[in-house]
Amino acid sequence: MNKPVIALMCKSHDYKSTTGNSFVTSAWTMSKEKATSIIGKNVVLTEGRNQPAYMGGVVTGVNQSTTEPTRFDVYFQPDENMTGNTDAVGHSGWGNGRAVCYL
Repeated sequence: MNKPVIALMCKSHDYKSTTGNSFVTSAWTMSKEKATSIIGKNVVLTEGRNQPAYMGGVVTGVNQSTTEPTRFDVYFQPDENMTGNTDAVGHSGWGNGRAVCYL
């Protein structure tokens, strides 16, 4: 199984379904370089830094905000094998107040 490279703390489960059984989760703060580097890699969504992933999958694209250039929407194809992933649990990459963890 491929490991995730990024975890997103998405407490509100406010991701949206798109066409073709894909999902998008919106407005994550990261650099353009980091955003483009995660395409084709795995993402997981968690409710907190000490919670296992409730969903995840392969990042299929990112979309930069037109109003906030450091915010990106993350598009992904779900992979049920990412559910329950614990790679981000207690990871030092969370930082204070950060909802993005690079693994």
